[in-house]
Amino acid sequence: MHDPEDLASNPSKTTPFGDMVDVDGHRRRLLQAGFGAAGLAFMVPFLVISTVLVGLGLLALYLVRRLRPAFAQSAPNDRPTDPTRRLILALYEQGAAVLARRRYRKREKWETLSEYAQNVGRLPALSQLTQAAEVAAYRPEAPGEEKVAEAKAALASLQSEIK
Repeated sequence: MHDPEDLASNPSKTTPFGDMVDVDGHRRRLLQAGFGAAGLAFMVPFLVISTVLVGLGLLALYLVRRLRPAFAQSAPNDRPTDPTRRLILALYEQGAAVLARRRYRKREKWETLSEYAQNVGRLPALSQLTQAAEVAAYRPEAPGEEKVAEAKAALASLQSEIK
């Protein structure tokens, strides 16, 4: 170890912990364990960028939580309210379930109704049922009872076609 009196007489004497400097007549120790000028020059941009990124993350989290109810209220209702629409779409789902039970592939979530009908194969009853379901799902006006009757007939025909 170094003698403290020796350090007092020679301010440029180094210690294992750093240099002693004279500030206002007092000896101060300057640590050099990675926090010298070079270490500080490296750490400042890192700390600034880290702080900005954490702040942006917290802001995004706050905005998502704050605005989620507003978007949820403005989202359209996924379920149709008209009884004829619901019935036709339920008949379509029954037809898709019948096909799945008969070893036809299931409809993927990303597939449209028409794409599924084309990919399953040439089943005229499925085409009729798909057309009725598209009318029920996408037309602004609710389908009439005649469309419901067509969908019921198409489902019965589909069940007899695939036996």
